[in-house]
Amino acid sequence: SPTGSKEKASCSLVNQVDRMSVDNEKCVAKVVPDRIHSVAFHPSEHKLIAVTGDKKGYLGFWEVDALPTENDSETDGVTLFKPHAGAINSLEWNKSGSKLLSLSYDGTVRLFDINRQVFTEAFAAYDNSDEFKSKLGYGMDEGSKFYTQYACYDHRNE
Repeated sequence: SPTGSKEKASCSLVNQVDRMSVDNEKCVAKVVPDRIHSVAFHPSEHKLIAVTGDKKGYLGFWEVDALPTENDSETDGVTLFKPHAGAINSLEWNKSGSKLLSLSYDGTVRLFDINRQVFTEAFAAYDNSDEFKSKLGYGMDEGSKFYTQYACYDHRNE
């Protein structure tokens, strides 16, 4: 019926998104410099922390509820890192929220230790150069750019 199709149209995702608004502009932040390619939320029960990866390898941590104080009007709750040279296309936290796995089109997989604030290389694709012979990804990058698309944690050993 014509009425039924109007109801369906008004409930469409596009219409729902069009009706969205920002109630408080202080609760909005530019988390990464470029287009977002991935998002993950920290498993904390006490804070809402969004992590985003962009197309240039930046990783932004946003403590969503962090508001500027009277003494510091610049605080937006965002901390920015650049662990990759290409788009970050996948992010996943371990169960405890102490480590974040990030994958990039630059051919690397990195592990962020939230307590030490350090990224370590978990995997990378390398060419056949002798200097990379002992590396796990040796010989995987043979002229065409090798990249990882997706990975996930094996939570059985946590």
